Amino acid sequence: MGWRLLSPDRLPVLGGLVDPDYAGRDDQVRLMPRLPGLAICTALGSRGIGWAALCGQVLASRLSGAPVPLEAGLLDAIDPARWPLSA
Repeated sequence: MGWRLLSPDRLPVLGGLVDPDYAGRDDQVRLMPRLPGLAICTALGSRGIGWAALCGQVLASRLSGAPVPLEAGLLDAIDPARWPLSA
């Protein structure tokens, strides 16, 4: 028996973690301040073998400042800040 972590919307959770002291607007997740040097790549679920390469490339490019291989809407869809901070 094994366990596979997945999110409620079945998309991976990938990106920098939001500063917990942030109390500003939460309607544009890409503008929220992040904790420096702290990122997450999880909830790949049963599609982990397919998501792993793309998620690794996206996370590496976000951490290094290189161009990201996904459009902004898709990055918002997999961002860890897509759920309210107070939940």
